[in-house]
Amino acid sequence: MERSSTGSFIPLPLAAKASGSKQAMLVFICYIAHSIAMPTLRHISFGFAALLAASEVARWIGDIRLIPLVFDELIVAAALGAAAWVAPRHGTAPLAAAWGMFSGLMLGLLVPTLDHLLFGPAKEGAFFYSVVLALALAGGLWAAITALRLAFPRPPAG
Repeated sequence: MERSSTGSFIPLPLAAKASGSKQAMLVFICYIAHSIAMPTLRHISFGFAALLAASEVARWIGDIRLIPLVFDELIVAAALGAAAWVAPRHGTAPLAAAWGMFSGLMLGLLVPTLDHLLFGPAKEGAFFYSVVLALALAGGLWAAITALRLAFPRPPAG
């Protein structure tokens, strides 16, 4: 495997070994998709890191419990930002790990919120918060799977 201009691994030797125009075209399409997906995933990671950190700090600002309550979100936001920063040099594996952390955090927040929503005592805005957390979990899982697919490309069959 060789590194692309974005620093991630691409299956260039597979193109040389491809026998036939269909396999060569498939490898070329995978290369183009990878070249587009890596920077996009990095930008999404930077955006989610900033959004996660800013939203939690804004939510708890002025409360004496700020530090313990935002610590987990700030750690995950730092992991997303750091992974997006090092991805050009180290590939997408750090992005997969950071998005896995993000998904775990969202799941950990979603389960007690659903418990309050379904079995009480009901919190104000629990339904909206549950929907937002579920969408964030789905987005985090999508990003983790995308990063894993980019980190470990499958060679064409044959």
